[in-house]
Amino acid sequence: MDVKPMLAATTTQADAAGTKVTKLQAFLGSTKSVELSWKPKTQAAAELAPVVIAEQFQHINVAEALISYDVKFTYDIRRRGVDSFNVQLPGEFRVIAVEGANISRWDIPARPGNRGPQNLQVKLFSPVKDTYALTVKMERFLKEATVEIPLSPIVTQQVLRRTGLIAITHSPRRSVELQAAKDLARVDTARLPKALRNRPGVTAWRFITANYGGKLAIASVAPRITVNQLWALGVHPDRLELRGRLSYTVERAGVFELTMDLPEPWEVLSVGPDKLVDDHRLSGRGAGRKLYVLLKREMSGSFRLDLSARAPRPSPDAPVKFALPLADAKNLKMYTGQVTLFLAEQLRGEVVRLDQLQSLPLGRAVRWTSLPGVSPAMAFEFRSIDRAKPAGGELKIAVKPTQVSAVVHRLVNIQPGSVRQEAVLQYQVRYAPVDTLYLKMPAALADTDVQITGDPDPRKPRIKEKPRLPALPADQQPKAPPGATTRPVTTQPAGAPPPVKWAYFKIVLQSPVIGSYTVRVTSRESFRSADADKAGKPTTVVVHPILAAGKLADQRGYIAVAKADTLAVLAPASKNLISADPGSAADLPYSPHRRLASLAFKYNA
Repeated sequence: MDVKPMLAATTTQADAAGTKVTKLQAFLGSTKSVELSWKPKTQAAAELAPVVIAEQFQHINVAEALISYDVKFTYDIRRRGVDSFNVQLPGEFRVIAVEGANISRWDIPARPGNRGPQNLQVKLFSPVKDTYALTVKMERFLKEATVEIPLSPIVTQQVLRRTGLIAITHSPRRSVELQAAKDLARVDTARLPKALRNRPGVTAWRFITANYGGKLAIASVAPRITVNQLWALGVHPDRLELRGRLSYTVERAGVFELTMDLPEPWEVLSVGPDKLVDDHRLSGRGAGRKLYVLLKREMSGSFRLDLSARAPRPSPDAPVKFALPLADAKNLKMYTGQVTLFLAEQLRGEVVRLDQLQSLPLGRAVRWTSLPGVSPAMAFEFRSIDRAKPAGGELKIAVKPTQVSAVVHRLVNIQPGSVRQEAVLQYQVRYAPVDTLYLKMPAALADTDVQITGDPDPRKPRIKEKPRLPALPADQQPKAPPGATTRPVTTQPAGAPPPVKWAYFKIVLQSPVIGSYTVRVTSRESFRSADADKAGKPTTVVVHPILAAGKLADQRGYIAVAKADTLAVLAPASKNLISADPGSAADLPYSPHRRLASLAFKYNA
């Protein structure tokens, strides 16, 4: 109640006829009139200033190239409603969205020199009371690898009390530390929303004043890389072949690209697997050339790359100088690996020099791949690599001399009045190709109807010519065994059979061959005994040998004897032959002959 004019007044509560009333006692000045006025309580409260309490939840997320800053304001409005809000925001961030119910417009007035905090003004269509939620979203681009950003206070204007919670999160590629914290108390992350409380590296802070502050120290997190490499180096007569299985373990932060040294003259054939590798490129020249491998997505944890490369060789016996592709030294924590050397059959290797490699027993090397045409010969390992120096070595390469061996499968088919022979000579050529092979038979057999044909495989070369020779060329003469002495030629003992006169055939092929090659010899001889018309009288059949000839590493043979059903073979007389089982695949490996055999022999010449 108001009284005019009034020098002094007091009001008391009184009871009048059971009703509560207000009793006014006033000391008035000298006046002719008195003015009294009063209002109901509800109308008086509506004219009072609103009481607003603001609670904030701030979420600062530091990504690799962007800082997002989201703030949710929860207003508790008492007495009467409000139709606008003013919030002081950090000047370092750009406001990208203001969200809330009943918003008419929002604006940020220009700042002098575009410096200092910015003031957000939000206007509503109509006043609101009780509870109101307002969300402000801000962001800042992050280009720097290392930067310090002030944590400026976000101040809600015209409020009675302001408190808040701050959550700070970051991506694995960034580290964030709140330094020089002022009026901020670190609290348990359990206070944060469920979606944030379990994120790696999250921190939570509480403030109860508008004077809080600090600075965010942001840095890029470098990945920590462990590499284990398995290399297979294949040495062919005309080229080097390199295959690698590169196992990576990436921790702390992922990688989009991998780099390694790949010195010339390696030519990259492939980098995989395709589901992981997007592209690759080479940069630079000489020993400093690098290979960059672009991945299809950011990779962390354990994964594997496969690499294939090759390089030419000038000649089969040229020395091999090789340098391995080395993983880039940047962010490299541990680097280990093995190298297995594969050699072609005709090559022999000798270590001249090793650069940062140690010899490893071949049996201890990891068997992870095979290379066509070459076999494991040596193994090496590396554990501590000086990235300023190459890792590799030099090998002396020698070409093994050509080695020819032969297996002769013979069929002697005795029929009434004739002996048919078939010899299948299976040559095995190792280390280097040849275009000339040799065989021999007694001259008496060579003078009959002898047919010589080449390998039936159409992929093998045909016989170009097959001249008959009286003797082997000097370079094809077999060497005398070690310790053997030359004995003078003696007179043939009386009654001894005359020495065999050999005929030699030079088999010239249309092109050199390595591996297996088959020559087939067929002959037919007639025989008739003086007692041939007398039943039960035996007839002697002489079977002439057919052998591989020339400089041979080894020769062995198998003889199958077949006969007509009307003939019987008595105890044979043989020389340098071993009786064998005609039904055994071990004694007669060539099945077309084994099916016809009634007798069998074998020999090692």
